[in-house]
Amino acid sequence: MSSRSYTAHWRWGAAAAWSLDIPELWYAVALFFAVDTLIVLWYMPVRCASDSGIYKLCTPVRCLEVRVVEIFGEVAGGGTIPTTPRGASCWGWPLPTTQFLSCRDRLYFSTPHCGGRWMRIRGVVKGRQKEVWLCGCR
Repeated sequence: MSSRSYTAHWRWGAAAAWSLDIPELWYAVALFFAVDTLIVLWYMPVRCASDSGIYKLCTPVRCLEVRVVEIFGEVAGGGTIPTTPRGASCWGWPLPTTQFLSCRDRLYFSTPHCGGRWMRIRGVVKGRQKEVWLCGCR
């Protein structure tokens, strides 16, 4: 099926759904976008700031504090994570421009201001020690 016919079918389907005027369908669409918006606001990295050994990793609706225990140094890796988490269950925001991933023993956080230099530290996050990778923190 060509992309042209797919677009035509999609438009026809959207027009048919609109003409049916099914309130339940619109409630489902609104619920989907509400949940999606909440997930984006909870995980989307916005800013990172440091103050005397404590990093604040912020999204639009929350901030996570990381207390530095040990600094390992900087790693050049571009805008993406230098070490890919393999075999670990990670939750978060894994987009190419910004990351906020929480794995079992690692946390990755990069803001839109990431210049490709990742700082690797060991820190305490919510009472647990993790290896933290930060990019774009000022």
